[in-house]
Amino acid sequence: MSLPTHGFLSRYLNNFRSQKQTQLAESLLATASEFSNNYIENFDYVSHKQGLLFGDVQSGKTAQMIALLCSAADNDFSVFLVLTSDINALYDQTLSRIRNELPQFCICSEKDEILFEQNNLVNKTIIVLKKNHSVLKNWANILVNSQQMQGNPIFIIDDEADAGSLNTEANKNSGQRSTINNYIYTIKTHTPASFYLQVTGTPQSLFLQDRDSGFKPEFSYYFKPSKGYIGGNYFFPENLSDPEKIPAGIYLLNDKDKTHDFDYFLIRHLMISALSFIDNRSVSNALIHPSSSTSVHEKWKTITKQRLEFFKDNPEYFEILAQKTFLELDNQRIKLSPFKATYAKTQELLKNEIKILVFNSKNQISGNEHLCGCNIIIGGNSLGRGITFPALNTFYYSRNTRISYADTLWQHNRIFGYDRDPGLVKIFISPLLYKRFRDINATNNAIIRQVEGRDPIVQLHYSKGIKPTRSNVLNPDNISILSGGTNYFPMDPENKDISKLDEMLSIYDEKECYHRTSIDFGINILNEIESRGGDFDMEEFLKSLQVLKEKKPDLPLILLVRRNRDLTKGTGAMLSPDDLATGKQFSAEPVLTLYKVTGTKGWGNRKLWIPNIKLPDNVVYMSTR
Repeated sequence: MSLPTHGFLSRYLNNFRSQKQTQLAESLLATASEFSNNYIENFDYVSHKQGLLFGDVQSGKTAQMIALLCSAADNDFSVFLVLTSDINALYDQTLSRIRNELPQFCICSEKDEILFEQNNLVNKTIIVLKKNHSVLKNWANILVNSQQMQGNPIFIIDDEADAGSLNTEANKNSGQRSTINNYIYTIKTHTPASFYLQVTGTPQSLFLQDRDSGFKPEFSYYFKPSKGYIGGNYFFPENLSDPEKIPAGIYLLNDKDKTHDFDYFLIRHLMISALSFIDNRSVSNALIHPSSSTSVHEKWKTITKQRLEFFKDNPEYFEILAQKTFLELDNQRIKLSPFKATYAKTQELLKNEIKILVFNSKNQISGNEHLCGCNIIIGGNSLGRGITFPALNTFYYSRNTRISYADTLWQHNRIFGYDRDPGLVKIFISPLLYKRFRDINATNNAIIRQVEGRDPIVQLHYSKGIKPTRSNVLNPDNISILSGGTNYFPMDPENKDISKLDEMLSIYDEKECYHRTSIDFGINILNEIESRGGDFDMEEFLKSLQVLKEKKPDLPLILLVRRNRDLTKGTGAMLSPDDLATGKQFSAEPVLTLYKVTGTKGWGNRKLWIPNIKLPDNVVYMSTR
């Protein structure tokens, strides 16, 4: 891409190059170039367009979205709106960053209405607003009625677009919009033209939006993290060579020995902190996420203080665990300071240098306490979305719920990021949550593959116990759900070419109880069968099998082939008791049963093949209709 003469993107990238962050600059250029070529340069400046930019949690979304803003400025956009968190500290952080990195723009805060009018678009303008109802109400009125906006399209960047922006009345099917959603909708549809860019690391709720909601992405773009990023594939890999092996970055908590596990967590953090400070680093953080309840946070603060006091009062106990922890770290890292020096530093920290910080709705983040020193941070929901903790190498995650929301759960992983040491990072987590995180990571990877393949409909699939997102932002009439373990068959099927199906299935002897074949073969078979009724969406099943294959490439398909069946059309069941029992034997594999009916009982004397599909048990597949 040859950079436009305005040079906003060029100047932004040069800031990183001057700081010797060449690799980041090249990553930003690659994203901006492809995104601009495919979407921005094709914008007609009179319509309303919306799309999605997503990347991994804490993989550099802010830098990427600012690069796209600069690219849009180079392509003749003059007015930009950046929507960010309603938390003051996070809003101030975003506003400060944009002011520091884009000094050539006129930057307006939520209180700068006069500055916006006085500038009169002499300089390209960026308005940074919290997703707050009074703030958005005021600026919706300004932007919709301002003379400056006549003939000028607005470029809107909605940071964490899946949080705060969506219609929380969607599941009521009332046609009403929640307040924040309504103001954003007004701004992007009542200005002369708009390019609305949703940005997030967890796009599940966006993919499941109703097409009429005005918030379903028309296109999606995924940017890869730069070198050095540690994220889901490090902690929760999809395909381990040994399924029983736990990755080095994971420690599974034991309900029978909670005190030992927590002591190990604390001592590990102290050892890593000591090593960091010996290396002249200024900060070392650990997180404890036990619950969303503020009262639970206070209990854990008390427990943490008590255990640290116990370490001071029982030096022999502490030293034994410290030696064991040091040996483990020494095996993972080639170069460490000697144990004696490291242990001595932990004693200094124990005396008076450990801060225990509680971050929640009652204790907001303030100042720079977590940016220096040895810190143990305790919290719940406030620890997610937008908050970055530098030098975070230890994460104790004991929160547990009957139902987990995939997007919320994934945002809790503040340990993901760039300044993490792969020889030191560790997540302390229960076996159940580890399994859920692995499932979410596998689905995240499947989403990325679907987006990179330019699939128009993204399908999500999770184990039971995991929901993609909260239900209040979804229209249930718009969601297609396929439940694993359930037998589905069309009431009114049609074969495109029965002779072709006969040939494809000729090698399968019906005397065999079942056959193992590939999912690809099952997809090829189903591509030859249509459903003329509304009871069976063949495209959804084909998509489900395709995504399942991408998620588990080696997974077989169980095939049952039966001929000369005298099945009556319109009956509520298709499978014989024996075939039903055979299919139930397989809980982890998809099962495709094919009956060739004689056609004499309601089928118009037409022989045809009828499919019955059972997807793997304990899995739910979701997509929009």
